[in-house]
Amino acid sequence: APPILNVLGEAELLQRPMIAVVGARNASANGRRFARDLAAALGRGGLVVISGLARGIGSPGGGQAGEEGVAIQLDELKLGA
Repeated sequence: APPILNVLGEAELLQRPMIAVVGARNASANGRRFARDLAAALGRGGLVVISGLARGIGSPGGGQAGEEGVAIQLDELKLGA
């Protein structure tokens, strides 16, 4: 777990079951529509949909459309010594 986690919004969403829908950055219109419909169905089923906010399937308009969701952004991640 990260030593610090900043939350903007409803932190209680982090306690619910989650799922990420991932795919191509250069997804077709049909692919984006399928991912959006899938994410919405998963959200209606009680899952919180996770997004990295990348271009394509991971974008808010590309596939991660649901009632509730969580966006993850990394800033200055440093690995190693």
